[in-house]
Amino acid sequence: MAPEVCYQPEKDSTKLKYYPLKSDVYSYAITCYEILSGRRPFEGLRLTEVLEKVTAGLRPSLPNSLPTSLSSLIECCWDADVRRRPSFSRISTELRHLKGIYLITDCGGANQAVATLPFRMPPEDFDTEIETDDSVRDMSTLWNTMNDLKRQVQEQEQTLREQTEMLREKDETLREREQTIQILLAREGRFNE
Repeated sequence: MAPEVCYQPEKDSTKLKYYPLKSDVYSYAITCYEILSGRRPFEGLRLTEVLEKVTAGLRPSLPNSLPTSLSSLIECCWDADVRRRPSFSRISTELRHLKGIYLITDCGGANQAVATLPFRMPPEDFDTEIETDDSVRDMSTLWNTMNDLKRQVQEQEQTLREQTEMLREKDETLREREQTIQILLAREGRFNE
């Protein structure tokens, strides 16, 4: 539960309380923590203790094995200041970027250093619709083409393996026939004497 939700002053208990959308961003970060760590945050604490700790600024500790950029993104999502939390659009853009880095480099190579850079919130006037940019579309097309080529190469490799196995089997059959012919010729030579 986001800090702003924990202790929202009740002006009129008969009216619904307003929770900003960024409260869901906080909840998303906590869900990410649970998925990535395999643990529930603040296990063993009563709800009142959790509420106190959350409003005091305490957050669960992320696993050290996470890339710095992913850890930084999650930490931005559960920031105590609602205004500093990214939008879901920005989170989505950042996650696609990280996915691209890790898929292209297979978690290694020269570009892995990019994934260790901390996440930084963009300026307020930053265009969050970056995915409509032509260069991103071109990159997406290139990525899809690379995946298609990779799939084709894998299919060709499989076909070659199958053909190689068939040739081995045919070669073995020919050797067996050759041995049979030699045995028959040898027997025939003995019978002719």
